Amino acid sequence: MYSVIKRNIDRIYSMYSVLLLIIIPIYPNYMMFAIWIEDPGDIFLNKKNWKNNTEFEMFKFRSMYHNAEVKMKQRMQMAKWNT
Repeated sequence: MYSVIKRNIDRIYSMYSVLLLIIIPIYPNYMMFAIWIEDPGDIFLNKKNWKNNTEFEMFKFRSMYHNAEVKMKQRMQMAKWNT
């Protein structure tokens, strides 16, 4: 009985690992397509960050709308003029 249960668990884990091998290469493409469909423009965001007094560049998927930093600065200026 134990060997039957163990064999079935091994089969489940092997199917899961094969599924992961199929999904892992597809997932970034799906993310890029979803970001582009929601708001056409750049898919990746290039940010300059500081860590341990050294500057480094970081590429990541864009999680906000295109030109959000520019629009935020414009809104901040408009808020200053309105007060």
